[in-house]
Amino acid sequence: MLGLAESLQRTVAAITYRPGASVWTGYHAGTSYTEAAHRHKQQLVEECVACVSSPSPPRLVWDLGANDGTFSRIAASTGAQVVSMDMDYAVVERHYRACVTRNETHVLPLVQDLLNPSGGLGWNGDERQGLAERGPADLVIALALIHHLAIGGNVPFEVMTTFLARLGRHLIVEFVPKDDIQVNSMLATREDVFQSYTQGHFEEAFGKRYHIRRVAPIAESRRVLYLMETR
Repeated sequence: MLGLAESLQRTVAAITYRPGASVWTGYHAGTSYTEAAHRHKQQLVEECVACVSSPSPPRLVWDLGANDGTFSRIAASTGAQVVSMDMDYAVVERHYRACVTRNETHVLPLVQDLLNPSGGLGWNGDERQGLAERGPADLVIALALIHHLAIGGNVPFEVMTTFLARLGRHLIVEFVPKDDIQVNSMLATREDVFQSYTQGHFEEAFGKRYHIRRVAPIAESRRVLYLMETR
């Protein structure tokens, strides 16, 4: 049995994965933001993390749809342990390798599909906890994610806010309007049946679960950043 385990270990250690290009590997360098907008977004996230860090910094942060981990590193700068999740294998692999190169020990990149999150496993589903049971986090970051859940995954705001509120007390979330290039791209090949996908309805739905602490438009875009706290 020991020999079998050692053989398996050698086999796994010899596996080499070379992540290629994917839809999301060049996201920040693409057309979603201008350089000024991206810098301003980072500044706003830093300010929101600072607000959450008073009087004491968060210990556990979940960055959902984290891509290359730009905002995970901002959260980790407070000393928090950050679980950095994305569904794109190539993005997560590149992020992991960057963490190794930078010797970052406070950021853990993981593959996670929020439309089909990890459930409980083992006997009675209790041996290994599902995603939600592994929280709650002190802070949840959900940037450039809401439109993917609402339009790509057909998840209503009311259902989405219940899920996110369960994951953590504080939330930094970005609303991406319909006239944004990314949403336009998503709707180009399907009928637009998302009449309730508006900023007003977003604020109404999330306001039932959260106190909205800050609303900050992102420069050179129509996107808006929110800082919220569960009621």
